[in-house]
Amino acid sequence: MGLLLIDFQQGHRGSFTYEHGPLSEGIAKTASVISRASGIPVILVSGKVYREIFPEISEAAGTDAIRLYKKTLDAFKEPDLETILGAYDIDAIAIGGWIRHICVMATAAEALKRGFSVMTSDEILFGNRETANLAARRMCLEYYRKNCTLFDTSSDLADAMRTSIGQRA
Repeated sequence: MGLLLIDFQQGHRGSFTYEHGPLSEGIAKTASVISRASGIPVILVSGKVYREIFPEISEAAGTDAIRLYKKTLDAFKEPDLETILGAYDIDAIAIGGWIRHICVMATAAEALKRGFSVMTSDEILFGNRETANLAARRMCLEYYRKNCTLFDTSSDLADAMRTSIGQRA
């Protein structure tokens, strides 16, 4: 099990939307998932230009977090991701980040094509102010419901992640 967080780049913070309350609440829920994922590799993916991750996310991930910089929407286009996942024997990923219907979905779809199990929660998926956000959100949630394991809360996601590594131990 690995936790893959996409594009929590400080330079894009003003573009984030969060449908469950203030953005700070979504960031706190994501940080809580990281904190509760003790023993699970955390991979922080960002673009090559804007590399600075939200301080709340960086702090929760700690110095053991793996950093990956991508040039395209899909993080799997970077060969290092497959290498990282293989090195940690990861066959299932929990995924979250920004933008839920672009970079996060492209990465989730490729993970599924490559045989990974994928899980997420709407509470760690963020939108973009510049899109038809509600329609994109509905479309994404339907995709995640049909193809992944979609948890109602970030807390349920964190519990499932911990259970998953407990079963492998």
